Amino acid sequence: MRKVSIPLTRDVPVRQHGVYARPFGHTLTLWQRIMALVQSSFVQASFASFRAGVVKTLFLATISIVDPSQFSLSDRIAIANANYGRDFGWHVLSGLGEPLATLTGHHDVDMFWSSYVVTPLDGHTSTLTEGFWNHDCHRLRNIKYPKFVVETFGHFNPQTTRATIRAGYIHVSFTWLDRVRSPRWFFRRWLK
Repeated sequence: MRKVSIPLTRDVPVRQHGVYARPFGHTLTLWQRIMALVQSSFVQASFASFRAGVVKTLFLATISIVDPSQFSLSDRIAIANANYGRDFGWHVLSGLGEPLATLTGHHDVDMFWSSYVVTPLDGHTSTLTEGFWNHDCHRLRNIKYPKFVVETFGHFNPQTTRATIRAGYIHVSFTWLDRVRSPRWFFRRWLK
């Protein structure tokens, strides 16, 4: 890391290192020192690489996760009727995006927690072990809406072959215009 030296006396030129010093020999205030550091090329390069990393992360996240507002009204109503996508089931994905197992037979365990029966696909019996489910994060893809991917965590019970996961649902929202377009459905939903 390169150190930036900021001149503090009057025997320096008015402009040095791209930073304006106060004329007539006054020392720089703390705020001016901070601003000089921010204007240095090293810090500017660090900010640029940080911004590029953030943009890259956001771009990759939008590739794997679909914005739920992109669903049509009929799709959003179908998702809400299917317990926000839980009844459709999920595919457990590997790091490369291939399905390893299916999660079906939704059952609510506790608030925000859902239990599913795990069925391995193509001989991936490692999904039926506790070691597979001890990781902090699993990527799940909805079976009916395969463009929707959610990252979640949970644990596995080998006796019942059920995995309990948290936050495995598709969040959909409805506008007031949607309520006007389908008033009977919203009224029935409100009565439940």
